[in-house]
Amino acid sequence: MKPNPPWHRRADHGEIVYRLYISTYYDDDMYVCIFPDRSEFFIHNCVDGVMKRMQFPDGYLKLEEKKAYVELMLRLGEWDELLEEM
Repeated sequence: MKPNPPWHRRADHGEIVYRLYISTYYDDDMYVCIFPDRSEFFIHNCVDGVMKRMQFPDGYLKLEEKKAYVELMLRLGEWDELLEEM
C-alpha cells in the first residue's frame, strides 16, 4: 500500500470528513475516510464499492492523532491483508 498524502477535506451530507487516498492495484482505487467527531472510520474501495467500518483504539480523540494512526497502520502494512480482500 502506498498512501498518497495529503488528506483531502470534504463536506459529505453536511458533515466534514477527511479522506486519504491509497493505491492497491490502480491509482487512488481506495480511500480511508475519517470523521473528526466520531471514533470510527471507513475504508472504501472505489472500484467495487465495498466499504469496511472500523473503530479507533481508545485514546484517539484529536483529528491529528487519528490521521497519524491511519498513516502508521498503512506504513506498517497492518491492513494489507484486509485491503487485498476488499
